[in-house]
Amino acid sequence: KKMKQITIIGNLGKDAETSSKGGAMNFTVGVSDDVDKTKTDWFNCYYDNMSLISYMRKGKYVAISGRFYTKEGSDGKTRLNINVDSVKFINTGTGVKKKSEVADESEAPF
Repeated sequence: KKMKQITIIGNLGKDAETSSKGGAMNFTVGVSDDVDKTKTDWFNCYYDNMSLISYMRKGKYVAISGRFYTKEGSDGKTRLNINVDSVKFINTGTGVKKKSEVADESEAPF
């Protein structure tokens, strides 16, 4: 599998969770299409730094940079994954986008 560097800006789909290996966290980020607001791409993110886990809450608007790769799931769907190098919180005034602007993770394909 090839890895490429990527930066995305979007909303956390749910609170970050400790990974099964411990010492790291998993979370999802939804990125809405600028043209078609009904389309959201979901990224599975893995970050080996636990210092931010208490701030990683559903709906937070973040910029994520890291190494991007795809992986086919057991259902045949392609998963978008990022091994995270950095997380930046984007201030939207309240720290959370309006509910109407936050993507619903139930739309996520995983």
